[in-house]
Amino acid sequence: MNKQQKTVGGQKASTADSKLTEQRKKQKAKNKKKAKKYGYKSYYKIALLIVLLLAAVLIGYLVLQECDGCAGCNSACIACADTEWAAEYDLRGEDFITDEQLAAYFANNSITPTDVKSETATVTGGLYRYFVLQVHTELVNAEYIQGNLDPTEQIVKGTDRRADEFIDEKALLLVKQYIILHRQFTAMGYTINYDELSNQVAEYTAMYNQSASYYKANHIELEDFLKGAVDYDYMEGVVFGAKYAAGVYDEYSLEQIKQDVNSEYIAQSYIIQYYNHDDGTAYADAEKAAKKAEFEAIIRDCKAGAKNFDAICESYETQAETNGRVAGKKFTTVRYDATNKDVVEMSKMAMGEYRIFEYDDVIMLMRRNVIDDAMVEYMYSRLLIEKKQPEFQQALEGWANSLTDIKLNDSCIKYLGIVHFDIPSDY
Repeated sequence: MNKQQKTVGGQKASTADSKLTEQRKKQKAKNKKKAKKYGYKSYYKIALLIVLLLAAVLIGYLVLQECDGCAGCNSACIACADTEWAAEYDLRGEDFITDEQLAAYFANNSITPTDVKSETATVTGGLYRYFVLQVHTELVNAEYIQGNLDPTEQIVKGTDRRADEFIDEKALLLVKQYIILHRQFTAMGYTINYDELSNQVAEYTAMYNQSASYYKANHIELEDFLKGAVDYDYMEGVVFGAKYAAGVYDEYSLEQIKQDVNSEYIAQSYIIQYYNHDDGTAYADAEKAAKKAEFEAIIRDCKAGAKNFDAICESYETQAETNGRVAGKKFTTVRYDATNKDVVEMSKMAMGEYRIFEYDDVIMLMRRNVIDDAMVEYMYSRLLIEKKQPEFQQALEGWANSLTDIKLNDSCIKYLGIVHFDIPSDY
């Protein structure tokens, strides 16, 4: 009885286990089927589908944004941004040079002033782009940034400014300075005439043509390039010269220039003989000694009044200069490899003193000249730039930063900044 019950009980237990096992198999199959439907592979597919849908929506949005004349874009994309102009201004604006200085300039140059007519002018997007490139190039050449690296990931050396922000800011400053110079240039009665600037125009046109495809790809046309390279420099030179014109504003008197020339520059006449023959062979030591003896004889004859050094310079067979050679103490002299010590020694020479300077491959006989009024007049422009250019530049930047009567095209400035510039990898 017990044995049979045990057996029956065992059969019942076995049947229950079988059912449970079967149930588990079914559940497992169901779970497996569900896993196939909703498992990680399916989730990946779903995620990918979502990404594709979002991408499609975004592309559609951009297509709509970049369509011609799309409504509601508000210049939010480069396709719809107006990049033709960066700034708009009236030529009849406030003068950089005061009315009193301008009146003195007109009187000194016998110019009858005329009122500048109200006329709208623009700085093109291409000219702004030229200034962006100019600032970037200057920073690269000065090794403040690396030219082939992303400007957004660089800090300008010596500042805490990110390169792209710094470049765009300086380019915009140049735009404003261009406007100031153009207004002042016009107020002084000048216009740009490329026929009178043919050498500069030819030089920069050739430079542009060498990389025309690159400039065009970056929205810089030849006209923009010439405005930045030729017009800007020419206008700046004219305005600078007018602001510090000798005898007009007395900003830099001739007497002061004379003192500066005497203390900072060396006026010299000289003759040079290179230690090599016409066929390229070098002088022997005896030939070098003979040439030095010849120069020493010239010194003796000139001091005695038997010969005229200027006349010798005029007729000397190799290289000579009678007048006009002026070397600053801070600059190299006739010889590019002249040592600083040589230049210092030259500056200590008395007026009219002769001295021989020898190098490995050349010998020079020099006389220091008295700096007269003619020499001062010859040096005036050079000295004026050296002494007054920093002051002029600071004043020009100050005016530019305070300029308010112009209209800026923010979308053009944004989309033609350095971030959107195609910088070559071998820059």
